[in-house]
Amino acid sequence: MKNNVIRWTGMALVGLFLSLGSASAQFSVGVQGGVFKSTADNAKSYPGGGINLKYFVTENVALGVAGRIYSERLNYDFSGGPTRFVNNITPVTLTADFLLSPGIVRPYLGADAGIYFQNFRVNQNDNQLIRTSASNFGVAPRGGLLFDFGSVGVQAEVVYHAIFANQNNNLRVNEAGINIDQTNNFWGANVGLVFGIGR
Repeated sequence: MKNNVIRWTGMALVGLFLSLGSASAQFSVGVQGGVFKSTADNAKSYPGGGINLKYFVTENVALGVAGRIYSERLNYDFSGGPTRFVNNITPVTLTADFLLSPGIVRPYLGADAGIYFQNFRVNQNDNQLIRTSASNFGVAPRGGLLFDFGSVGVQAEVVYHAIFANQNNNLRVNEAGINIDQTNNFWGANVGLVFGIGR
């Protein structure tokens, strides 16, 4: 079911790009580094990054796709011994950006929507107890500034990620009798470079 959703989403995006063809249209490629704050108690968040491809329908509206990766770790001291939970979060989304003004400094609002892939791993006393994954729909409203220097720009933004339908929002580790909360929303901040193509 989820594979069909991803396939149809990709086909719809390709069709949208083809239907919006314009001599004045421009593509851009962006690369970002970012940090995030997990909602899980005592979680240690690690810097992540991502890449995006955008198609400027007009000078102020861009549609595209993006992929990012984030990682968090939690350490627990259960009766069976020290336990480490690692979660890698990889959102693959469609994006929309609305630039609010022309010029060198361009504030913008944006939103992402797509599938958040999560890869969970739990180790206790250096033994792997469980390795599993989940993929759920999520959205991410964004806001930031684009410093537009022509074919190259610098981007800084804040983003709020909301992941829906995590299985009761916890991960059951039956072998250890452990319940671990899954991250279902988190704040992030990204900084990156944007390269214009076809201006």
